[in-house]
Amino acid sequence: MHFEFDAKFWVGIAFISFIALIAKPVGRIIVAGLDKRGNRIQNDLDEAVRLREEAQALLAGYQKNQKKALSEVEEILAHARSEVARVTKETRENLEKELSRKTELAMQKIAQAETSVVQEMRDTLVDMVTQASKNVISANLSKDKAESLLSNSIAEVGRKLH
Repeated sequence: MHFEFDAKFWVGIAFISFIALIAKPVGRIIVAGLDKRGNRIQNDLDEAVRLREEAQALLAGYQKNQKKALSEVEEILAHARSEVARVTKETRENLEKELSRKTELAMQKIAQAETSVVQEMRDTLVDMVTQASKNVISANLSKDKAESLLSNSIAEVGRKLH
């Protein structure tokens, strides 16, 4: 058996040797590139996780603030409702007091008007009685006797009315 080493053989050996020689450095370069890319992907994933955690923290903060704001709104509404109820009650009481005061004032005015009408009727009656008495007395009595009776009658009517 004899092997002939022709040019094809030596080209094949040279090619395999070349591949073997550059495989290690090229492999290192490829591995370094893949490691670099893997590190970059890992950093991107870590950044994404960090950003997600920040977003969740912000969301939790906003939800907390929203709950706090809703609680404050409910407190404000409750206070406003109680204030409206208080003002309504106070206004109703004031209106009732004012109505009572005006009713009392109207009753006093009515009483004064009644008193005034009664007094006016008494005065008119006294004037009419006095005039009638004068007419009767002057027709039937002498002047001296008439004046005496008239004076006595006026005095007596004045006493009885007052």
